[in-house]
Amino acid sequence: MTDDSREDLGSDASLLEALAAAPGLDEHGPLVPGTIVADKYRIEHAIGQGGMGVVYLARDQRLDRAVAIKLGVHVSERALARFEREGQALAKLNHPNVVTIYEVGEHADRLFVAMEYVAGGTARSWRVGKNGREILALYIAAGDGLAAAHDAGIIHRDFKPDNVLVGEDGRPRVADFGLARELTEAELPADPDDAGSGRPFATRGAVGTPAYMAPEQQRGGDVDQRADQYAYACTLWEALTGTRPESGVAATAGRAMPAHVASALRRAMSADPTDRWPDLRSLISELRRDPAARRRRLAIAGLA
Repeated sequence: MTDDSREDLGSDASLLEALAAAPGLDEHGPLVPGTIVADKYRIEHAIGQGGMGVVYLARDQRLDRAVAIKLGVHVSERALARFEREGQALAKLNHPNVVTIYEVGEHADRLFVAMEYVAGGTARSWRVGKNGREILALYIAAGDGLAAAHDAGIIHRDFKPDNVLVGEDGRPRVADFGLARELTEAELPADPDDAGSGRPFATRGAVGTPAYMAPEQQRGGDVDQRADQYAYACTLWEALTGTRPESGVAATAGRAMPAHVASALRRAMSADPTDRWPDLRSLISELRRDPAARRRRLAIAGLA
């Protein structure tokens, strides 16, 4: 990516570049600037490429807005099916804290996903200069978006600060569900004894970013929404303290966060998934709790 194209994209370029994980375009080559996709999206230039596709900056000519287009390469049918499943699953979401998917379609025998372009930066870059209260509020909002994905049967499997976009309006959006999987019957545990295990979103495979991966995910075992909970807690702990927790057991938080927040995050980072919060919404509810505010209200009531 050239410096000029980076300037066009703003600080959002770093996230979109992260989608370009593997080299090599297919034999049809990239789309040239000016190409029209789905009779409405005019390609401006490529942002990056990866094993599952190429990401372009484009403009929706009908609505006159910038969009990001992810175009699949000519790979195996299984890989294309995964790409299509990703787009369809995300298109179901309609939440202010999740990057919006506008359309899933096909162009020149390749599947594409048109998604929201967010002018701003990632949560990692946004964090600089922010205080603990601001950081906590931002990640609580992002957690609402991730919980909405869980409600739709989607596991992110790669939640981290680089996959949270912060728009110029200050609103965070969870992005890059490239490793997300929609629940299907074929992915449910085959063992009848597991039917009541309480793992409604189980999938397999050790994929993700090691620094934020739950132990069971690193082992390549069954992965459900509790793995996202672990990654979310690691990410928030790092944002508040400036350091990453080790082996799921965080060091003393000190004055970096309130005691109830530290306790909640430690539980979410338990090595055993059954020791974590029952779901992400339970964790978010605890993070929203403000014991100090309650003590102030009681003190005022006592004075009265």
